[in-house]
Amino acid sequence: MKLRLSVDDIFLTNHWEGKLQYQNVNLQVVNRYTSRRASFSLSYNFGNQNVKSARNRNTATDDLKNRAN
Repeated sequence: MKLRLSVDDIFLTNHWEGKLQYQNVNLQVVNRYTSRRASFSLSYNFGNQNVKSARNRNTATDDLKNRAN
């Protein structure tokens, strides 16, 4: 069983700021948006975890290679 907790931007540091000064225009913009996020996941693998690998099979190409030798 696996538990996973993930948290993004818990201190709300993700923001955008801009400043424009042109002739008589002074514009200052601060954009703060909610970027705080948390997620939780749980996964569980069930069944036999020690399954034997598939048996070795000869293909037609392997058979031709053996005939050439």
